[in-house]
Formats: sequence, structure tokens, C-alpha cells
Amino acid sequence: MSKKRYVMINTSLLECRRFRRLETCCQRNAYFTSLLSSRANYIGIFHYPVWLLAQEADVSLDEAILLIERLQEVGLISYDSSDEFIRHVEWFYSSNINLNENTVKRAAKDFLDRRAPRTDFVGKAIAEFVVAALLDVEAYNPESEHGPVVAEQLRSFLVAATPLYPNLEAQLVEEIRLNGTAVQRCFEDLYLGIIEGECNAQRLVTGATAKPLGSPPKGANQHVTRLIPDSNQIHTKTKANEDSETSPPKTAPLPETVASKIAQSALARRKNGR
Repeated sequence: MSKKRYVMINTSLLECRRFRRLETCCQRNAYFTSLLSSRANYIGIFHYPVWLLAQEADVSLDEAILLIERLQEVGLISYDSSDEFIRHVEWFYSSNINLNENTVKRAAKDFLDRRAPRTDFVGKAIAEFVVAALLDVEAYNPESEHGPVVAEQLRSFLVAATPLYPNLEAQLVEEIRLNGTAVQRCFEDLYLGIIEGECNAQRLVTGATAKPLGSPPKGANQHVTRLIPDSNQIHTKTKANEDSETSPPKTAPLPETVASKIAQSALARRKNGR
């Protein structure tokens, strides 16, 4: 994960209700210390053992435990004690990171890093990252080339991340509900693009004729295809040749998201001409 060498703290933090709930200078110092930690990175989530907070904040181990609990209570951080990871809440909505093409690419790489736990704890941060990036895309000038480039980076990232985080789609939906209603349509179209790409891959593997996504199958003897991400290859199985299959075709792995509620919402909107 890329190490962050400096942190920008918005001056509005002093008016933030969650920050003002910290009653002591020691509690506030612990929060600033976590932001400035030697482990800090560009995605606001990193391995941060209690002993390291104690060392960097110059407090005892018992005090560090209580400080983490307090920072969680007020909603400034989340802490996964099993993996010893800290997450700064709303990191991507702060001034800490400007989500342009390069920073989106770097953040995506960090989330896919093998050192990142494949847990809902990290999935929540990914959902925040995607929604915040889409909000930035929405702010671009319509004639700018940056918006489509960032959106394509996000699409590629979600293709890779979805199989790693089983509950990611539900977390994305919840994050959109909480903070991203302004970009819901953009988000649905982005996710639908992933589904369409998956369907196109299915057609290439089976040799089926391309047709619009959502069209009903014709004939009872058509191939039934299922994509299974597994070790950089996709296994294609049909009712006719499932037993005789010997060498499955190789292609880029894609998530199993054909039943995506997000895609269904986008398809319904498209059908209604909205």
C-alpha cells in the first residue's frame, strides 16, 4: 500500500460534531496521531496495532485501548480488533485525497493489495471510495475527458473487487442511499456496464449471437452459461457438454453479478426511457 507522507485536515473539523464530542486533549491527540501515523496511506485504512498507537501517541497500552474505543464511539474511526486495522470514517469525503485518474488508480491498487483483509470492514471503505469518486466525476465539466476516464477506472476496479468482497454490492447500495443519491443514476449505469461486459464474455465463450441485455431466451435447447472466477480463468458449463468438458476456455475473471439488484434497477429505468 502506498504510504502517505502528509495529511490535509479540513479546518471545518473543529466544528465537526463528532470531533467536538472528544472531551480531552488526549482524545483529540489520539485522533490526530492516527491521521499522522507512520502507517497512514491514501485509502484511510491500514494495519494499526494498539501498541503502535500507544507508542506514537505516547500513552500506555491500556490508555490506547480506551482511546480507540472512544474514537469509535464518536464515529471518527472504525477499528477491526481481529485484524488490527483502522479505518478513518468518511476519508474519501474529506480533503485528504483528490480523486482524479491517478489517485483513483492508486487507491484501487491498494484495495486489491493482498495485505488488505477481504472483509466487510474493508468493503465499507471501498463503497465510500466508489461513491466519493463518482461525486467527483459528476463535478467535472461535461466536456472534460477526465470524468469518463475515472468512471472506466472504477468499472475495471469493481470487476476485480466484487469477487473478493461478497457483500460489496449491498454495501455500495447502502452508501449510495446515505451519501450518493446525486450520483445514483451514474452508479447504476456504471454497474450495468459491468454486467453487460460479463454477458458479452458469455457470448464470446459460447458463440451465442449478441442480443440486448435482459432479452428472454429463445428455445429450450440453448446453452445455459455460468461464469465462475477461479485462478484467472472462467469455466463455461452447458447442459449438453458439462460431463465431457476437459479444457475450459481462459479469459479474464469476472464477478457473478448477473442477478445484481443494481443492474436490475438500471435496466428498469432504461426500459421506461428514463
